[in-house]
Amino acid sequence: MILEHFGSSSFDPPSGNESFAKLCTQLQLESIAAALRCQSEAMMFATCWGKSWMSFLGDLAKSVDHNDALEVTSDYVQNTIGEVAEEAATLAVIGSRFGSRMAEAMQGFAKDHSEKLAVRALS
Repeated sequence: MILEHFGSSSFDPPSGNESFAKLCTQLQLESIAAALRCQSEAMMFATCWGKSWMSFLGDLAKSVDHNDALEVTSDYVQNTIGEVAEEAATLAVIGSRFGSRMAEAMQGFAKDHSEKLAVRALS
């Protein structure tokens, strides 16, 4: 939907800046995609965390009868620490990929721009 909107946009970049306008549009689309991916991952993590919290509370309520509340609590904390570390790693990977894509796009733009300047200088 987003790509269709930008594809049919009536934006008319100033003459000579078409590649820069395309790069800016590409950067905006990549930014939106990365932000949505991060938001989606965060929502999935929050859902899983909420379910595990409810499970923990249920297990804790049952453990009162068996006097093993400390064991239930330590298991929950241990599992939660692992899940948080995995989620942080997932979000770091998304950020890293986004940075790499932006760097590649900027390198491509710089290369194209420098080649055009070199051709103009020679002619």
